[in-house]
Amino acid sequence: MKDQNYAATKTPEIRLARRSPEYWRVTFNHPPLNIFGPEMLPQVNETITAIETDDRVKALTVLLKVSF
Repeated sequence: MKDQNYAATKTPEIRLARRSPEYWRVTFNHPPLNIFGPEMLPQVNETITAIETDDRVKALTVLLKVSF
């Protein structure tokens, strides 16, 4: 199974990996605690829209990357 990755925007705080047509993985990568504000809402919206508009998606994993 080959990953197809893309960043929702030019600064990839949110990454969407299409592990297969049916299984996608969303990674929030905004350390240290993944706290974000209005500047990230376009990325969230674009990611949700991609998921909602693809009828093949059946499973989704959401990962939060943290660092201390």
